[in-house]
Amino acid sequence: NSPKDGSPFILNVSFPGIESHELVSFLSLHQIYLSTGSACTKGAPSHVLNAMNYSPSVIRGALRISFNKHNTKEEVDMFIQTLKQFPVFAHERLILLVKSRLEIIKRDIHFGNKERI
Repeated sequence: NSPKDGSPFILNVSFPGIESHELVSFLSLHQIYLSTGSACTKGAPSHVLNAMNYSPSVIRGALRISFNKHNTKEEVDMFIQTLKQFPVFAHERLILLVKSRLEIIKRDIHFGNKERI
């Protein structure tokens, strides 16, 4: 859902058919904390995704993933591995989009590209 010219350290991704609050709860059990909406609309469905004409299923499955200059490649890898453990993600193809975007973030972290934060 994130625009190509958006911040590379704030991702908005959707998993249609999955209620995002269920995924947030699962990840929090593994000490990974995400949001289902923007910082200014804590917990509310995204009015931005709605304005972009995304379907209700996409909006309900939306997650906001934020990174900062202190995140490590290992933390990104841990997030990916934990995400794969969510019961609905039996097929790798469901997380390819997230994984490819996270690889870009890992590269930026590795090369110290802090000005993109």
